[in-house]
Amino acid sequence: MHFEILPQTCRIMKSLRSVLPFFVSAFILHMLPGSSVSPPPSPAASGSPTILIRSGWQTVNIGDIAHTSGLLTLLGQHIPDARLVLWPADIRGEVEPMLRRYFPRVEIVHGGLDEDDRPATSELRAVFDRTNLFICSSAPDIGVATRVFAAWKKHHAADLPDRPYGFYGITVDRETAFAQLAGKTFLSPLDREILNEAAFVYTRETASLDYLRREKIRTRILGFAPDAVFGVDQYDTTRADAWLHANRLEKGRYICVIARTRFAPYYKIRQRPPTENDLAREAYNARHVETDLGKIRAAIIRFVRETGLKVVLCPEMTFEVEVAKEEVYDKLPEDIRGNVVWKDSYWMPDEAAAVYRGAVALLSMECHSPIIAASAGVPSLYLPTETETNKGQMWPDIGLGDWLIYLDDPAVTGESLADKLLHIYKHPAIAAEKLGRAMDSVRAIQGKTLREILAPRQ
Repeated sequence: MHFEILPQTCRIMKSLRSVLPFFVSAFILHMLPGSSVSPPPSPAASGSPTILIRSGWQTVNIGDIAHTSGLLTLLGQHIPDARLVLWPADIRGEVEPMLRRYFPRVEIVHGGLDEDDRPATSELRAVFDRTNLFICSSAPDIGVATRVFAAWKKHHAADLPDRPYGFYGITVDRETAFAQLAGKTFLSPLDREILNEAAFVYTRETASLDYLRREKIRTRILGFAPDAVFGVDQYDTTRADAWLHANRLEKGRYICVIARTRFAPYYKIRQRPPTENDLAREAYNARHVETDLGKIRAAIIRFVRETGLKVVLCPEMTFEVEVAKEEVYDKLPEDIRGNVVWKDSYWMPDEAAAVYRGAVALLSMECHSPIIAASAGVPSLYLPTETETNKGQMWPDIGLGDWLIYLDDPAVTGESLADKLLHIYKHPAIAAEKLGRAMDSVRAIQGKTLREILAPRQ
């Protein structure tokens, strides 16, 4: 029997061949156990996405700077064909030149919202028009993005299903002592609206994830993705090596220590008169500073005397330069100060990362320097207090729970902190294997979640 294949039939068969891979991919994704990912887009919608990133919360904290470089790095690795547009909240000073140096292909758009919560500049409106996906980078709270996401929803009221938005590595803290002190004890109606209509909400620790589940948030994808700072991979070795050489520091022969007061004195940082709340926080700091930093000093003293290694006192936030000098360095015994180097100026995260990379370990009252160090393969002990959000939960979440040490615990002393540091120093292979397993887990989660991020477009 003979069949004649008509020209129009040939065209149909060619068209089917062109879309077949998309249907195959859709079937595979659909059949994966537990998969919540929708099928891939049609060929017409499958071009390189344009992704708008909201990040850059402040420049006085290298962790807030590193949220941006970390997420840009991860998106470049896992969605390499994407066109990335950064809409920063604040990248003044050295920050913007640093980002342009490491990410020359990333477009940076400036501008705010007008009083009607619409893009205030033609440049920003044009970016809103051509963007397929809007991501809020890791942050201490969803409040950094509720207004901009509301503006996005208004701008794309007619096509929001095709222009999704979401959070990547966010904390939502309404239950800790810090939340009580900050007066954030519930989700506002706008919070709920933004969360429920987001295409994805990845929290950076499971405490926030559990809270949102109990609050019955209905976002399509609700999951865990560690802080975007784990993606940091930028090292200013030139500046770091020069500083290390000038201070006679040898790689593998020092530890880094970051000390702070419980509340950051933002009125000093912003150079404004203190409010009544500022003064109350300063009084709170004063009640705890000797106990907190006395433990840090005791750990340094024992570590130096038993190892002969050096200690670098360095900042994560600008105000910590002064704290390190006045509350740690100046109060150390004279024989110990000879092995302690005070970093007398603030720095950018790429220089900090390069210095951390040469350290034996890092002891920190801040959260993000331990993440930067861990990404560089350096073991870190994180020492939160009750004035921190629940972000510290990410350490147990990735398998490093015993490197999370609550400084408020009466059982935690300078001696016990030194024990932890000395164990890392004396057993480097054990520490390296432990950290390696944790980072393997982090990278696996990063890969999975960043593949899922495109699913809402599908």
